[in-house]
Amino acid sequence: MIRRFTHTSVAVADTDTMLGFYRDLLGLEVITDHDTSQWDPQRQQFYKNIHAMPETHFRMTRLKGPQKPHEVFALELKKWYSPPPNPFPDWQRQCDLGLHIIAFFVDDLEATYNKLKEAGVSLISTPQWTTITGCFKCYDPEGNVCEFIARPSGPPPPPPPLPPQPARTEPPMVDFIKHTSIAVQDTYRMLDFYQGLLGLEVMTDTDTEMRGREGRQYYKAIHGIPETHFRMTRLRAPEGPQADFAIELKKWYSPRPRPLPNWQRQNDIGCHIIAFNVQNLEVTYEKLCQAGVKTVNVPQHRPGGGCVKCYDPEGNVVEFTLPPQ
Repeated sequence: MIRRFTHTSVAVADTDTMLGFYRDLLGLEVITDHDTSQWDPQRQQFYKNIHAMPETHFRMTRLKGPQKPHEVFALELKKWYSPPPNPFPDWQRQCDLGLHIIAFFVDDLEATYNKLKEAGVSLISTPQWTTITGCFKCYDPEGNVCEFIARPSGPPPPPPPLPPQPARTEPPMVDFIKHTSIAVQDTYRMLDFYQGLLGLEVMTDTDTEMRGREGRQYYKAIHGIPETHFRMTRLRAPEGPQADFAIELKKWYSPRPRPLPNWQRQNDIGCHIIAFNVQNLEVTYEKLCQAGVKTVNVPQHRPGGGCVKCYDPEGNVVEFTLPPQ
């Protein structure tokens, strides 16, 4: 049913502040920047239908990493004007239920950490290392968790030439978007949806208590939570590039997670929407309905693509898109 990942969407309170972090500081590249009020009536109606919100009005800014693959995965920043979004009750803890953590590969973990520290970014942990990888985390300007992971081997090739972007005095800090992490209540119920129904492939399934002393200390340090204990199940799409992006399902045992205040609306502030490419919207929609999945809208089509949305078993928004033919 699933072909590949396409994007993760974050509803934001201030686009310019978030661009200052993701574009100007981290070095992501802006692909598109649009306001729905500037679109033709047919396209406006399309977005109203796929969000199931007649008053839909937002600015959508899409970014991608400077290294290939360019077209495979993007980060969407959505500034909602109507309906008014609900704020987060508090900044996210990584064990709280819901979709969070935007992860990037970087060339130099220490240099990345120092740049963020100098920029006054709220840091969760200092760089932590095992024999094969390094990692640290921070908060973006609106409280979403960002993770930076060092390459396990030699330096990557220089990034390819980019279209015109705001002038930079130094190279980008990040290479590409690596994974999105969801803290879950029930791993098996979520696997029934993401693996059993959607067809994602399980890459790894581990418990931090089985990682040895060094591994346990590593995860405690990068989360900034001394009592860290969780099960992590990583899934990938069947169509490549398989190694570049994954979804992590994290079942936290300690500390105890806080529940989402309610199932997400797509305009509420925070990180939400996992998007996939599919080959047939109608077939996908019928399979979702037959499986008793709660859908947001019926399939919507427009020149160059289409979309249908649903909720996963724990209320996260999942989007299925038909790419341009």
